[in-house]
Amino acid sequence: MRRMRAAGDEKAPKGGHLVFWQGHELAAVPLSDELDTVPIARMGREQSNTSLRFAETMILKFYRKLQPGQNPEIEIGRHLTEVARFTNVPATLGAVEYVEPDGTRYALGILQGYVRNQGEGWDYAVDTLNRMLSAAEVRAETDVLQDTGFAAFLAQVRMLGQRTAEMHRA
Repeated sequence: MRRMRAAGDEKAPKGGHLVFWQGHELAAVPLSDELDTVPIARMGREQSNTSLRFAETMILKFYRKLQPGQNPEIEIGRHLTEVARFTNVPATLGAVEYVEPDGTRYALGILQGYVRNQGEGWDYAVDTLNRMLSAAEVRAETDVLQDTGFAAFLAQVRMLGQRTAEMHRA
């Protein structure tokens, strides 16, 4: 993270170079000696990367399946954070890439802001729908849409649709 904040290029041991990029929001994150003692936790479930959470501040994701070319997660995250200033996605704080001597780029990692959450949105949606439909069966109601719990869920789904549309416009 300190290296990302410094930005710039650095020679790689076997040719090529590493490119470190810093987003504007990384400058606001304190990187004092306290960072060396902050709790770090490995996050699970990823198949193509390894993610480390630094307290409840940042996530550093290392890609395990390297692909040549521009990484869409970095490219889109950088645009949303730096150009569109879209605040409804985790901020892209920095990135590191390896550039071969012939100019071929490989994304190695991305640093993003951490957003507290209660789990995966998909799991939440499936669990909520199962609970609502089970409750409706027990009550033998035919109009589940009038259930207040389901109405709250629908409001959340509408907000998700609105935020998704805003992100695509950005």
